[in-house]
Amino acid sequence: MLKRLFERLDRWAEQMALDSKFIWKLFFVALFVRVVLVLLHPHVHLISDMLGYHESAVSLLQNGDFRVKGRLSASRPPLYSIFMFMVYYVFGTGNIFAVRLLQCILGACTAVLTLKLAQKVFSNKAGVWAGLFFALYPAAWGYCDLILSETLFTFL
Repeated sequence: MLKRLFERLDRWAEQMALDSKFIWKLFFVALFVRVVLVLLHPHVHLISDMLGYHESAVSLLQNGDFRVKGRLSASRPPLYSIFMFMVYYVFGTGNIFAVRLLQCILGACTAVLTLKLAQKVFSNKAGVWAGLFFALYPAAWGYCDLILSETLFTFL
């Protein structure tokens, strides 16, 4: 019985690998699960590293430098703070919700990149599985929901 299940899943993956629209299906499934998680609780209490990234992005927007707790700081990698600065510049200072939604898009794009990378390195069928596993990986959903650098750096 288990063998038949794996055979059916294998055939399904082969069919999806031939589907020219699978990449879009994967993107939208990955985006959907991430956005649902964000919408389940629209407000996030910033603590620890999240607060440091937020403070440095606000400082960059208001003063042109990286400050955490009012002091110049190099305690955070600057790229994520610059990403947040750009989001705050476009959507308004402190718009954590916009940051989280953009991270959902980055997470969905990472699922597509995972698909393409696995297709290139292994096979089309392996790409389907790799992209699907990343799209449905709960920890990857959680990182899109937090104000942490993992989603951006995984995408890059």
